[in-house]
Amino acid sequence: MKNMTMSFLQQLHAIEEYHFNIVIGSAYPYFDTIQEFDAKQNINIYRSLSANEMSHILLDSDLAIVPASGVLFECIALGVPFITGYYIENQREIASYFYSQDHRISLGEFSKATITKNTLSIAFEYPHQVIESIDGKSKDRLLDEFERLLTI
Repeated sequence: MKNMTMSFLQQLHAIEEYHFNIVIGSAYPYFDTIQEFDAKQNINIYRSLSANEMSHILLDSDLAIVPASGVLFECIALGVPFITGYYIENQREIASYFYSQDHRISLGEFSKATITKNTLSIAFEYPHQVIESIDGKSKDRLLDEFERLLTI
């Protein structure tokens, strides 16, 4: 498995205009290799955060770069702008959806992705209409859909 976090850290470190919070899980196997970046002025690294700590980090962020997984939906629910992509096959369809909706916020396969200043500018430029889809009305939509299915 490629160390994609290290690849992104090397790319992000060169973009000095921004400050980056990197969050990794307890199972991340390359922690020792990325610790050198924790001392850099524009990068903080966090490991094994609780759900509460994670939400605070996300809310303190102007933008999140996250896989097309549960963390992506946390960003949407919290209203945090994001760039997504995938590193395992079951994330591909979700990442593709966000790209196909012209949100231009999917990098595709993370192992082949490059993050540049322009990538970040595009992510900040595009309004994330997807955030509006978290409206608290899913219960009503699901009930309507079940009722529709019962009449078929």
